[in-house]
Amino acid sequence: RDELGDFEGFLVGDCYSGNRKAANDASGAIVLAGCWSHAIRKFREALKEAPGSAQLFVNDIRQLFEIEREANDAELAPKERLALRQNNSRSILAALLGRARRLRDDYTDAGKMAEALRYLLNQRKPLRRFLEDGRIPIHNNACELAIRPIAIGRRNWLFAGSLRGGRAAATVFTLIESCKLANVDPVNYLADVLV
Repeated sequence: RDELGDFEGFLVGDCYSGNRKAANDASGAIVLAGCWSHAIRKFREALKEAPGSAQLFVNDIRQLFEIEREANDAELAPKERLALRQNNSRSILAALLGRARRLRDDYTDAGKMAEALRYLLNQRKPLRRFLEDGRIPIHNNACELAIRPIAIGRRNWLFAGSLRGGRAAATVFTLIESCKLANVDPVNYLADVLV
């Protein structure tokens, strides 16, 4: 709540319950949007269990990503991107969700395919958000890649020595990732700042 303050905009992510709580508790209007990278990952994990059905979902989601790649390559403005999505992605999404509803009862166990279908159907509203606004990305891969070094090193940094050490590490990680976003070499920047 403190971090978000009066932020208004889109929060793109997986189905982590903290996202919904943050959106509900924030003073600004936050719209939750789903991440199709998380959705496709679930179906990839189900390929061994249900190769035919899972592959159909993977193929459809790949088509959504291909449409986004076309929009990126053409450097479309948000309104143009939205029009492309309305024309090309909407029908793919409708077929994909319709298939998920039909197959839902075929996979009632606790297997990977049932999990993938549950994820897709439970997250259908946030996953459809990209059809409402051309500014909403269909995935949060940029964020995932930015926090990957932290997630990988989490065990190494489990004991930062103290609360103060943890805060210092968080500050340094934030500074480094901010430099990357601003196309500033963090090593040179830190060398200039620390000298």
